[in-house]
Amino acid sequence: MTVLGVGLAQEKAGVKAHYVVTNISGASVTGRAQEGLIPLARRGREITQRDINKAIATTKSISLSMERDLLYAIPQEFIVDDMHEVENPLGLFGTKLKARLYVVTAETAHVQNISKAISYAGYELLDMVPATIAAAASMLKDEDKTDGAIIIDVGGGITEMALICNGSLKYLESVNVGGMDFTARLSAHFKVPFRNAEIIKRNYGSISKEDLKKGQENIYEVDSKRIVLKSDIINNLLKERFEEIFQALHERFESSESSKLTIPKLIITGGSSLLSGVPESFEELFNIHSEVGYVSEVAGDPSLLANPVYSSAISLARYGLKKSPESTSRFLKGRLSAIDLFVKFKEMLDEYF
Repeated sequence: MTVLGVGLAQEKAGVKAHYVVTNISGASVTGRAQEGLIPLARRGREITQRDINKAIATTKSISLSMERDLLYAIPQEFIVDDMHEVENPLGLFGTKLKARLYVVTAETAHVQNISKAISYAGYELLDMVPATIAAAASMLKDEDKTDGAIIIDVGGGITEMALICNGSLKYLESVNVGGMDFTARLSAHFKVPFRNAEIIKRNYGSISKEDLKKGQENIYEVDSKRIVLKSDIINNLLKERFEEIFQALHERFESSESSKLTIPKLIITGGSSLLSGVPESFEELFNIHSEVGYVSEVAGDPSLLANPVYSSAISLARYGLKKSPESTSRFLKGRLSAIDLFVKFKEMLDEYF
């Protein structure tokens, strides 16, 4: 949202904004699973909270460089000697403790640029949340959080993907292709301004199998010039771009450990999710039931709530309402410890989701 947009929002809401919760996205943001081990005692001893904190801190620091900032470090499991899938090792007896984390980081320059832009605009940065996690918050039901769901947000310039399962983030990925790329392709092909290509995409575009075969023609007028729009040409141009997203996300997901999980649902959101045929195309590739995600249980203008293009923004607003201004952003006061980040993320899942 621009500074002008914030001003209009303040005017309409009748309140003054002081703090900002923003999303952070793009190739700069990466997630990966990693594990680290700490020795306890040769003959074994009882595991303390200090040992747990040390195992988490050791694991999250393995690949963290000076060029990257830690966003989240989410424990997936602990391993005590040969005992796997331990949720809380506190009080157990062992000779070594291993922590398996899913670590989300972002380039330090990216984080600092966002922080400075918000500061220069006269606001205080309260938190940064990856876009797909924010979108998931407004769409996941309790059973989705437990059984598992993939969230794909087809944004303007970036498409992001997250997997939530057993109440925790398991996977995060993005590709630098989005709705604006689809519009740009139509703009170049029909030689029309970008704004007109966007209208063509929304009014005539589809990637469903049935529509790809149709040869309907429509007359569209741009600057007193009449253009013949053939539906099969429009739809195949869009399909080619979408296939770049499909294949990139699918290939990366299949090479991850998370691909071994059985996930019952895939939710697509973002403006381009409304294009006819998008859910069916994702379902065919991932072999998972797919549907368009909408914001639920929020009072407001139904026309906005029913449009998935606003899902991330609404979710960020909801998250911001639950944040305490006194717990000012770690980006302004320094990094939190790994265990604090874990608690923060779990609170986000339990209270915000």
